[in-house]
Amino acid sequence: MFSRDFLAGLMMLLVAGALFFDGRGLEFGTPEMMGPGFFPFLAAGGLALLSTILMVSGLAAGAPRLEPMGVRAPVMVILAGVAFAVLLDHVGALAATVAVVVLCALSIRDFRWKEVALVAIGMAALVGFLFVYFLQLPMAM
Repeated sequence: MFSRDFLAGLMMLLVAGALFFDGRGLEFGTPEMMGPGFFPFLAAGGLALLSTILMVSGLAAGAPRLEPMGVRAPVMVILAGVAFAVLLDHVGALAATVAVVVLCALSIRDFRWKEVALVAIGMAALVGFLFVYFLQLPMAM
Protein backbone atom coordinates (compact mmCIF):
# COMPACT_ATOMS: atom_id res chain seq x y z
CA MET A 1 0.00 0.00 0.00
CA PHE A 2 1.28 3.46 -0.87
CA SER A 3 1.68 6.27 1.62
CA ARG A 4 -0.73 9.18 1.94
CA ASP A 5 1.90 11.59 0.65
CA PHE A 6 2.58 9.52 -2.44
CA LEU A 7 -1.11 9.24 -3.31
CA ALA A 8 -1.72 12.95 -2.63
CA GLY A 9 1.23 13.80 -4.88
CA LEU A 10 -0.12 11.52 -7.56
CA MET A 11 -3.51 13.24 -7.45
CA MET A 12 -1.83 16.66 -7.63
CA LEU A 13 0.26 15.47 -10.58
CA LEU A 14 -2.92 14.40 -12.38
CA VAL A 15 -4.40 17.86 -11.77
CA ALA A 16 -1.21 19.46 -13.13
CA GLY A 17 -1.44 17.25 -16.20
CA ALA A 18 -5.05 18.32 -16.71
CA LEU A 19 -3.98 21.98 -16.43
CA PHE A 20 -1.24 21.44 -19.00
CA PHE A 21 -3.71 19.68 -21.29
CA ASP A 22 -6.39 22.34 -20.89
CA GLY A 23 -3.98 25.20 -21.55
CA ARG A 24 -2.27 23.65 -24.55
CA GLY A 25 -4.22 25.77 -27.04
CA LEU A 26 -3.50 29.09 -25.34
CA GLU A 27 -0.77 31.37 -26.60
CA PHE A 28 2.18 31.32 -24.20
CA GLY A 29 3.84 34.62 -25.03
CA THR A 30 7.07 35.87 -23.49
CA PRO A 31 7.90 37.15 -20.01
CA GLU A 32 7.68 40.70 -21.37
CA MET A 33 4.39 40.10 -23.24
CA MET A 34 2.61 37.31 -21.41
CA GLY A 35 -0.08 35.49 -23.30
CA PRO A 36 -3.20 33.91 -21.82
CA GLY A 37 -1.38 30.57 -21.46
CA PHE A 38 1.60 31.94 -19.54
CA PHE A 39 0.27 31.82 -15.98
CA PRO A 40 -1.63 28.50 -16.34
CA PHE A 41 1.54 26.90 -17.70
CA LEU A 42 3.66 28.23 -14.83
CA ALA A 43 1.04 27.26 -12.24
CA ALA A 44 0.78 23.75 -13.69
CA GLY A 45 4.57 23.47 -13.76
CA GLY A 46 4.84 24.57 -10.13
CA LEU A 47 2.13 22.13 -9.12
CA ALA A 48 3.85 19.32 -11.01
CA LEU A 49 7.15 20.11 -9.30
CA LEU A 50 5.60 20.21 -5.82
CA SER A 51 3.62 17.03 -6.44
CA THR A 52 6.76 15.22 -7.60
CA ILE A 53 8.57 16.29 -4.44
CA LEU A 54 5.61 15.07 -2.37
CA MET A 55 5.57 11.73 -4.19
CA VAL A 56 9.30 11.20 -3.62
CA SER A 57 8.94 12.04 0.08
CA GLY A 58 6.03 9.60 0.24
CA LEU A 59 8.27 6.80 -0.98
CA ALA A 60 10.65 7.33 1.94
CA ALA A 61 10.70 4.72 4.67
CA GLY A 62 8.57 5.60 7.65
CA ALA A 63 6.06 7.70 5.71
CA PRO A 64 2.53 7.33 7.11
CA ARG A 65 0.53 4.75 5.20
CA LEU A 66 -2.97 5.28 3.96
CA GLU A 67 -5.50 3.71 6.28
CA PRO A 68 -8.68 2.10 4.98
CA MET A 69 -11.51 4.57 4.78
CA GLY A 70 -15.23 4.02 4.96
CA VAL A 71 -17.58 5.16 2.26
CA ARG A 72 -19.65 7.44 4.47
CA ALA A 73 -17.43 10.54 4.28
CA PRO A 74 -16.85 10.65 0.51
CA VAL A 75 -20.48 9.83 -0.23
CA MET A 76 -21.77 12.60 2.04
CA VAL A 77 -19.36 15.19 0.62
CA ILE A 78 -20.31 14.29 -2.97
CA LEU A 79 -23.98 14.32 -1.98
CA ALA A 80 -23.48 17.78 -0.45
CA GLY A 81 -22.11 19.10 -3.74
CA VAL A 82 -24.98 17.60 -5.72
CA ALA A 83 -27.51 18.90 -3.19
CA PHE A 84 -26.08 22.42 -3.46
CA ALA A 85 -26.36 22.36 -7.25
CA VAL A 86 -29.96 21.13 -7.10
CA LEU A 87 -31.13 23.29 -4.20
CA LEU A 88 -29.53 26.55 -5.33
CA ASP A 89 -32.20 27.26 -7.96
CA HIS A 90 -35.11 25.92 -5.93
CA VAL A 91 -34.64 27.22 -2.38
CA GLY A 92 -31.89 29.82 -2.71
CA ALA A 93 -28.27 30.19 -1.69
CA LEU A 94 -28.80 30.46 2.07
CA ALA A 95 -30.78 27.24 2.44
CA ALA A 96 -28.48 25.43 0.00
CA THR A 97 -25.48 26.53 2.07
CA VAL A 98 -27.09 25.27 5.27
CA ALA A 99 -27.83 21.94 3.55
CA VAL A 100 -24.20 21.61 2.45
CA VAL A 101 -22.91 22.24 5.97
CA VAL A 102 -25.33 19.72 7.48
CA LEU A 103 -24.56 17.03 4.89
CA CYS A 104 -20.82 17.50 5.31
CA ALA A 105 -21.24 17.30 9.09
CA LEU A 106 -23.03 13.98 8.67
CA SER A 107 -19.83 12.58 7.17
CA ILE A 108 -18.21 12.85 10.62
CA ARG A 109 -19.13 10.20 13.16
CA ASP A 110 -19.09 12.35 16.28
CA PHE A 111 -20.39 15.76 15.27
CA ARG A 112 -22.38 18.02 17.58
CA TRP A 113 -25.59 19.66 16.33
CA LYS A 114 -24.91 22.90 18.18
CA GLU A 115 -21.58 23.38 16.41
CA VAL A 116 -23.09 22.40 13.06
CA ALA A 117 -25.89 24.94 13.56
CA LEU A 118 -23.41 27.70 14.40
CA VAL A 119 -21.23 26.92 11.38
CA ALA A 120 -24.28 26.69 9.10
CA ILE A 121 -25.60 30.07 10.28
CA GLY A 122 -22.16 31.64 9.92
CA MET A 123 -21.63 30.24 6.43
CA ALA A 124 -25.11 31.34 5.32
CA ALA A 125 -24.44 34.85 6.64
CA LEU A 126 -21.09 34.91 4.85
CA VAL A 127 -22.68 33.76 1.59
CA GLY A 128 -25.40 36.38 1.92
CA PHE A 129 -22.93 39.16 2.62
CA LEU A 130 -20.34 38.16 0.04
CA PHE A 131 -22.51 37.35 -2.95
CA VAL A 132 -25.51 39.62 -2.46
CA TYR A 133 -24.22 42.65 -0.60
CA PHE A 134 -20.54 42.83 -1.57
CA LEU A 135 -20.55 41.40 -5.12
CA GLN A 136 -24.19 42.40 -5.80
CA LEU A 137 -24.97 39.20 -7.67
CA PRO A 138 -28.62 38.72 -8.60
CA MET A 139 -29.32 35.40 -6.94
CA ALA A 140 -32.15 33.92 -4.91
CA MET A 141 -31.53 33.94 -1.22
